[in-house]
Amino acid sequence: MDHKHCPICQGVMAKEDEFCSEECRKGYDAMAKKRKRSMWIFYIIMGLLFAWLIVQMFLGQKAA
Repeated sequence: MDHKHCPICQGVMAKEDEFCSEECRKGYDAMAKKRKRSMWIFYIIMGLLFAWLIVQMFLGQKAA
């Protein structure tokens, strides 16, 4: 019998299925949404940090 394992709970499932149950699918979707939100927050913080560094670089230079 061909089978594979659920990426969430590692339960045995049919080869053509993506998840073993709707509960595991919902868990995966929630985890993916959280990961996506975390990545957006990371990108925003990095962008703000980069912008701050650029501003500091230009404001920190004084005419001699």
